[in-house]
Amino acid sequence: VSVHGNQEGTDAPYNYEFSLLSDFARRTRQSGEGESAQWSGSGTYNLDAKVLWVLGTSFEAGSQLRWDEETVKVGSENNTVRKTVLNLLAAYNFGDLNQDMFIPYVYFGVGGGQMSSQKDGKSTSLSIVQGSFGGGARYFLDSNVSLTLALELETGKASQGEYKEAFTDLHLLRI
Repeated sequence: VSVHGNQEGTDAPYNYEFSLLSDFARRTRQSGEGESAQWSGSGTYNLDAKVLWVLGTSFEAGSQLRWDEETVKVGSENNTVRKTVLNLLAAYNFGDLNQDMFIPYVYFGVGGGQMSSQKDGKSTSLSIVQGSFGGGARYFLDSNVSLTLALELETGKASQGEYKEAFTDLHLLRI
């Protein structure tokens, strides 16, 4: 659910947006020796907090804090991955944020953070650099609250010393 501040009616502008989203993720990982593993989204917990400031009637800029935890079975082994990322975001809305009830939008972001992995009792901590691109639509229930549906593609690299891991995540975000 997105909450839009300082907006009294559909004709009054708002200054910021705050949203909490949950998602389902399908993940692909490639590590070290070029081995690939397809992971399905089992046991995924996500918290995605976003604050965007409105610049004009169609542009927004701000930040996003995303925390993921996923436990998956790869072969006969369990692997738990936790990821915390801070992104800077820019969004363009194909509609007037102060007037329209249904607004499609696109956005992109860049950020960094940390990923930790625990596999059969061994822990690894990696630094992350990533980019994201997405699009979706908002439907305003009233002048301050909207429902959101979005599709987002994240791609990046996690590393520690000489070890490097590339990742691509596809998220279906919904409220």
